[in-house]
Amino acid sequence: MPGLHAFTGCDFTSSFYRKGKVKPFEILEEDTQGTFINFFKKLGSRVEPDQIAAEGFISSLYGIKKMTDVDKARHAKLCQMTRKVDEAAPMKNLKKVDCALLPPCSKTVRNKLQRAHFVSIVWGNAESAHPDGELDPCDYGWQMKGGNYVPVWFSGPSVPCDLFEDEETTDVADQEVQNGTEDDVAEYEESNSESEVEWNDDSGSEDEL
Repeated sequence: MPGLHAFTGCDFTSSFYRKGKVKPFEILEEDTQGTFINFFKKLGSRVEPDQIAAEGFISSLYGIKKMTDVDKARHAKLCQMTRKVDEAAPMKNLKKVDCALLPPCSKTVRNKLQRAHFVSIVWGNAESAHPDGELDPCDYGWQMKGGNYVPVWFSGPSVPCDLFEDEETTDVADQEVQNGTEDDVAEYEESNSESEVEWNDDSGSEDEL
């Protein structure tokens, strides 16, 4: 089917790393409920594609079945690859992990799905003089650079916004304390210098003692 071919990699879209065409077709053969088959059938229409179905298909492609959240499938696959974590050396197994073998995250899937959607629409209207229907590729996972369309691989921040929030807050607080301490010292030195009286023998200090 055109949708399956466009989604799993063709001349206009990228393929999944080390995933060919046989495994995706086998997944469709085992799709007794028709969830993935209907998903690929509709990919050539103007209807917004079903990302949940797309993520479920990708999860199955990477051996994580019955899961429709590709981010959770990505985590599950990572746990499979690292196996049991050695508490004495927790990073030992991570050094052997090839992250290219993990499923793409949901943000990457979103752009990939849009590109496959665009290509499927064009193929579905191949008999037309304008098969793209005047669609803008920039609305379907591409961007214009140097007069060429290039894929948008990832949208948004690569890490959670609050990942370094505590560290940044601590740094700001420490800086404020440091600035406050420096200001207090400067103020003290200034006030002390203004009130300081030159020492002489008539100061009466001995009487006060």
